[in-house]
Amino acid sequence: MAYLIQISKEGQFQELPLQKKITTLGATQDADFIFDTAHKDAFYQIIQSDEGYQILGLTPKALIQHQGKKKQNLRLSTYDFFEIDQNKFIFSTKRVQVKKEDVEATNAYESFYQFSKTLSETRSSTSILKKLLDLVIQVAHAQKGFLVADENIVAARGCLKSDVEESLTDLSKTVFKKVQQTKSPVIIDNISNHPSFHPQHSVHRLELTSLACFPILIQNKLIGFLYLGSHTAEGFFDPATVRMIEILLAQAALIFENHVSIEKLEQEKQDLRAKLEGSNIIGASRIIEDVFRKIEKIAPLDLSILITGETGTGKEMVAREIHKRSPRADQPFIAINCGAIPENLLESILFGHKKGAFTGAHEDKIGKFEAAHGGTIFLDEIAEMPFALQVKLLRVLQERVVERVGDVKEIPIDVRVVSATHQNIEKMIESGKFREDLYYRLNEIYIEIPPLRQREGDVLLLAEHFIEKHKMQMNKETVQLSKDAQEKLLHYDWPGNIRELENVVKRALVFTEANVLEAKHIDTRGQSQKLLPLKDARDRFLREYTQKMISLHDGNKSKAAKALGVSLRTLFRIEKE
Repeated sequence: MAYLIQISKEGQFQELPLQKKITTLGATQDADFIFDTAHKDAFYQIIQSDEGYQILGLTPKALIQHQGKKKQNLRLSTYDFFEIDQNKFIFSTKRVQVKKEDVEATNAYESFYQFSKTLSETRSSTSILKKLLDLVIQVAHAQKGFLVADENIVAARGCLKSDVEESLTDLSKTVFKKVQQTKSPVIIDNISNHPSFHPQHSVHRLELTSLACFPILIQNKLIGFLYLGSHTAEGFFDPATVRMIEILLAQAALIFENHVSIEKLEQEKQDLRAKLEGSNIIGASRIIEDVFRKIEKIAPLDLSILITGETGTGKEMVAREIHKRSPRADQPFIAINCGAIPENLLESILFGHKKGAFTGAHEDKIGKFEAAHGGTIFLDEIAEMPFALQVKLLRVLQERVVERVGDVKEIPIDVRVVSATHQNIEKMIESGKFREDLYYRLNEIYIEIPPLRQREGDVLLLAEHFIEKHKMQMNKETVQLSKDAQEKLLHYDWPGNIRELENVVKRALVFTEANVLEAKHIDTRGQSQKLLPLKDARDRFLREYTQKMISLHDGNKSKAAKALGVSLRTLFRIEKE
C-alpha cells in the first residue's frame, strides 16, 4: 500500500494511506484528504492503476508544483516531493518513519532547486544580487537584510536604507573587517551585549537582536557582503541555517559571475558594433567582427602587415581602416597596385627617379614611398612584384631609405608598409617566385579577409548599403529588396565577393522601374563562375569548412581540431594550403 504524507510549516506530518483505487484531495468536506488551498474549488485525485500511481488536477486552477514546474498531471514515484498551494507532500509506496531532519532536508533540497532556478532566470547581474537577498531572507526566515557590493548598498529589506547607510561605518569597523580578514561568516547572537558595539552606535537603529554577515566570494575574491538580522530571538542563526546560506551564496556567486561575463561580452559586442558603424567596413557576422577586433589590436602597432583574401573581399578597405585607426591617421595613405603597372615603370613609381635617368625622365620625381612619408603605403597584389624588384623593396624595408632611379643618394623614409595579395605566397616561395626574406619582412602581422560566402548575414547588409550608395545616381529615391530578391542574394556563392555584389546591385537599380528590387532584377548570369581544378576546389572546401568550425568554437583552434577529428598540426596545415 502507498502513502501520502503532508508536511506542515512547523515540520509536523500527517500520513494518509492510499487504500482506494481513487483518492480525492481538496478543500471540500467530501474529499478523502482535506487541506486548505487558495482556490476552494481546486480538486485533485490520486489514481492507482497497474502502471502505478498518478495525481491529477481536475479543475482549471488545480495545479501541482513538482521540480519547479506547475502541471495538472504527475506520475508519482517513491519519495516524490510536490506542493499544492504551499502544502507540501511526500509520496511513498511503503510506510516510512519520517523524521524532522528528513523533512528539513527535503525542504532544503527544494529551496536549493527553486533558488537556482529563480536566479538563472534573472536577466541582469544587479537584479541577481537583489533577488539573492530576497531568496536568502526567505530561506533563513530572517526579518531584515541588506546587501553591500563595492561599498554601495545594492538592496535593503525590512529596514530603511538611510538606517543601513548610517550603520555601515560601525559595521565596517567591526563585522565587515572580520569577514574581510577571514572570508567566513560572522554571527553575533546578541548585539546589545556585544563589546564591539557601543550603546550609542548607529547600528542599534536597525533594531536587531541577532546579526549574521556572510561574504560573497567569486574564486575566493570578496565582491560583497550579505547581512541578515532577526529582532525576535537570540541565537537565531543556528549552524544548519548558516551552512545552508553559505551553499546558496556559493551557488549564486557562480550564476552572478556567468552573468557578469555575459554582460561584459555583450558590452564589448555593442562597442564593437558602434565602432563598425563608424568605419568603412560593413558587416555584423562573427567572422567579420573577429577581423575588426584584429584591426583594433594591430592598428596602433607600427609593424608591417600582410593582408590576404580572395579578389574583391575588400583588402584595400581593411588597409585604410588600419591606417585610420593608427597614430599615422593624419598623415598620407598611398595605395599602389603592383600588378597593374608595367614592370619597367614600377620601380620609378615606387622609389622615384632622377632627371635624365631614362628616356622621358624630364625632371626629378618622388616615388610613392617618399609621398607616403610619415604615413602608410599600401602595396596591393604584392605577389605580382617582379622578382628583381623584390630585392630593392627588401632593402627599403631593412634600411628605411630609398634611392631614386638614376641617383645614388639615400633618402630616409618613415613609412608603415601594408601589403596584400589573393595568392598563396608560401607556395610561390617554394616554387622560387617570391623571396622568403621579403615575405617575413612584409608579414610581421598577418590578417586574412574572409570571402563573402563565409560571412553569414552580411550579404543583405552590404546589398542595402550599396542600394543607399548608388540609388541617387540611378535617379531612385527609396528602394527596398523584396523577399525573393533577398533569397536569391543569399543563395548565390559570390565568387567575385563584395565587388561582384556591388556590380549586381548597381545593375539591378538600372533595370528596376519601381521602388522594389525583385529577384528578376538580380542578374548573376554575367558573372564568372569559373570551375576550379579538383585539387583547388577540395583545398578551398577544406579551408572554408575548417574556418567555419573555428568560428563555431569562438576561435579556439584546439577545440575546432578535436571537433574535426584531426590534429592541431593538421588544422594549421589546412589553413595555410
